[in-house]
Amino acid sequence: MKQTRFAQAIVRSVRELSSEKTGADAEAYRAFIQIQDRRNIWLVVADHYGCIPQEAHDYFHNVWSKQFCEALARFKPELDALAAERFEPDRDPKETGREVIAAFVERHPDKHFHRLSVSQYVHKQLKAMQKERSLKSGQSSDTSEKSPEQNVYARIKLLLDSNWV
Repeated sequence: MKQTRFAQAIVRSVRELSSEKTGADAEAYRAFIQIQDRRNIWLVVADHYGCIPQEAHDYFHNVWSKQFCEALARFKPELDALAAERFEPDRDPKETGREVIAAFVERHPDKHFHRLSVSQYVHKQLKAMQKERSLKSGQSSDTSEKSPEQNVYARIKLLLDSNWV
């Protein structure tokens, strides 16, 4: 119901904001993303849908538009490989992420991906690589160092063993 109402609001907004006469959701989506003057676009959609502009914007980008994009699942191994190729622990992960996404999109010029989903996935993978790297370097650097909790327990044990209590 919500998707249908939103699709109708998009179709009406496209008709109002452009010369396109769309009927199908996919046609409306393509026409919608081609609209050049986007200053009032969310006001118009919100008016047709019956919500505030920010809700219309968020629903469009986070939910409704995904149906017109390639499913990311089958491309995840490729994204993982690209991220691993370009990962450098001392480099800004945002910069690496932008580079990975650009290379990925360049490899698939005929595909339309949900940019936010691709970005979130790539940055999540890079963050996991960074965390794994820091854990490995932490383990190999000095195994004699203990966590604060381990130090507290060691001190308590020492006090108990020394009959200080």
